[in-house]
Amino acid sequence: MKEDISQLEQIVPIPIEEDPSDEYSDSTFNLKIINTTSHSTNSITKSHDIPSSSFPNHNLRKQLLSILYRTQKYSAYTLVGFLGIHLTSVVIVPIIPIDKDIKHEIFEMARNVYHGIPFYEELFILAAAVIHVVSGISSRIVRRSLYNKTHVTKKNSQHNHHHHDDVLKIVDDTRDDIGLGGLTNFLGLGYKKSWVSKTLGIAPLNFTGYLLIPSLLYHVYKFRWVPLVVDGDSNLINLEYISYYLNMDKLIPYLNGVMLGFVLYVGSYHFVNGLFKYFRKFSPNWKRIGFAIVNGFSIIGFTVIIKFRGGFSLSNDFIGKSFVKYLSWGYI
Repeated sequence: MKEDISQLEQIVPIPIEEDPSDEYSDSTFNLKIINTTSHSTNSITKSHDIPSSSFPNHNLRKQLLSILYRTQKYSAYTLVGFLGIHLTSVVIVPIIPIDKDIKHEIFEMARNVYHGIPFYEELFILAAAVIHVVSGISSRIVRRSLYNKTHVTKKNSQHNHHHHDDVLKIVDDTRDDIGLGGLTNFLGLGYKKSWVSKTLGIAPLNFTGYLLIPSLLYHVYKFRWVPLVVDGDSNLINLEYISYYLNMDKLIPYLNGVMLGFVLYVGSYHFVNGLFKYFRKFSPNWKRIGFAIVNGFSIIGFTVIIKFRGGFSLSNDFIGKSFVKYLSWGYI
């Protein structure tokens, strides 16, 4: 007996957690159709672009995407401890009006944690960072291959809406292309599609992640790798070296300070936006809190950078000569 098509019920698509969205929620492309007259509820994926013979491979890639997403999430959690310790010692403590020697002691204690504990740096910093980057890029590649054709259909069907995103208010809190909501949301004016998403077609979270890769590699190069090559360790790196570094701009005045400030802003945005996404904090109020944290922390960071430049004094002792060697060894 043929079933009446009017008895088919269309269910609103629900995003799945294991598929982190890109510019929009790619996970919403799955549309389930359930036969209400059947004793057993059967759901199928509606797609005119993916042949039925490819469904096994389709499901396999969905499982792989879920694994990659969780790997990226928990590697980010692993980095939280190090980032908290490091940023406290180099950004928060230096701005507190306490004795200079106490600031140096706190910096030394923080460094002893991630340099002194066996395999902490190798496992909880380097390995976690590599895993986070690789799993993030891999998940994006898998997601693109998984939803490539459906994504084209979705964009065509919603074109008349999305090309007005720069004018109309966006009501979907979970969209990645609005980031933390920007200044308009902070002022209570609603969401607008971010400039990065409109210009480059990529979500702010992904964009800041890509920017961080070369920025952090350069940061590790000048503060960790060069001292290791020159002296065999980086035990002489302290707050005075940061001050010396910020005052030794070889190319453009204030360039080193701007670069450090750039790492602080981009890193804090990626960190806060990413954690809010993992914990599913999408409401306007949470986005305002995130926006305030990122910009407030960045202002503190730039204030500390200015303070470091103003407090510059290089001694002629062994430590001072070592600083000169570090900056003379490689172009920084």
